[in-house]
Amino acid sequence: MKDLVSVITPFFNEEKYIKDSITSILSQTYENIELILINDNSTDTSLEICKSFNDSRISVFTKEDKIRGEASSRNLAIDLAKGNFIATQDADDISHPERIEKQLIKAQENPTKLIIGTWLKKVDKKETLIKLPIENQDIIKGFKRNYKRVTFVAGTLFCSSEILKNNHYREKFKYMTDWDLLLRLFEKDKYIFFNIPEYLYTYYVRDKGTKCQPDWTEYNYFARNCQKRRLKGKNEFENNEEFKKYLSSNKYRKLKWTIFNYLLKIKLKIIG
Repeated sequence: MKDLVSVITPFFNEEKYIKDSITSILSQTYENIELILINDNSTDTSLEICKSFNDSRISVFTKEDKIRGEASSRNLAIDLAKGNFIATQDADDISHPERIEKQLIKAQENPTKLIIGTWLKKVDKKETLIKLPIENQDIIKGFKRNYKRVTFVAGTLFCSSEILKNNHYREKFKYMTDWDLLLRLFEKDKYIFFNIPEYLYTYYVRDKGTKCQPDWTEYNYFARNCQKRRLKGKNEFENNEEFKKYLSSNKYRKLKWTIFNYLLKIKLKIIG
């Protein structure tokens, strides 16, 4: 098991959490890794914390442009990755020590097709153990539904570098970039999704998280619309502003979006 695994982590103002996130990767039982940290124009001490680690496996890069964006940061990390496999790691989450080793063992069974996730612990006001579907046929059901869609958590994603180098994140989404990627990978009908039935990742719900942002629901609906148009053979809207103009041009469509937006916000308050 000699394959190099590239772990990619973009960050923006994560000074409270990024040290623990990095440490969780450096403490993996599988040691043949490189950790690529992409500074997305942070204004706090996140960059200094990243540079304080004395480990040759870490590479820290700062985006040359001043335009913030998770998608472009992840794409830069993917392009820089030298590993045979790539794992994602959010800058405010934790990977358990055996995560990389166990995902790699599974991915090596069919490296050109397998996309591996894991079960996880969700930490909010309390800790919740989340068991996700294990096999592909059950996971992809979530990609087809309007509700109860989360059958695979993008933060746990692990696959061959070839898959991600050929399928980048799309920068037109301010949020939902990871979900959009999963949907497009599913729609290609050439990959196999699998969740390792062990709690190998801890996901923290933060007040600053994307779901807490006022325009998150707008991009949620925009991403859904893009998927529907793709499946119908129609062209997608180029950006969210173009999509909102389309909604405003028809009272029924605007009302439908307003109701959806309201219901989604209620759901977030109830279950997070």
